[in-house]
Amino acid sequence: MEMKATEILASYKNASSKTKQIGILAELNACSRDEITRILEENGEDIPKRNIPREKKPVQQDEAVQQVEQKEEPAAEPEKAVEHIMAAGAVPDFIAQILLEKLDEIDGKLAEAEKAKKEYESQYYTITDYLGITRGTS
Repeated sequence: MEMKATEILASYKNASSKTKQIGILAELNACSRDEITRILEENGEDIPKRNIPREKKPVQQDEAVQQVEQKEEPAAEPEKAVEHIMAAGAVPDFIAQILLEKLDEIDGKLAEAEKAKKEYESQYYTITDYLGITRGTS
């Protein structure tokens, strides 16, 4: 282990992509992602548990692409495409990584939207209170 737990925690907290950072920290410290996750959790970080089935046998990227290309469902039905990939074995690691990064991006945008919503609500309530307008309850 190259870094102290406090350094790992600080690096993780400052990362824009938490999922990527766990992988980066694991590489830097020559340990597993599970070890980094354990250190973060021991230091109070709430790491979301994402159940991604791991492959039972190694699947080459070319094989996974061929499986997706061979599917007969229309592209307009992404749920069926995901089901097809899942039925073919498990989600290959490179796809799982992409999806986890997308989840981190969505989580960040949701947090920003929640913050903006609270700010707008605060402004709204301040103005209605100032004007003496009774707010409806909803």
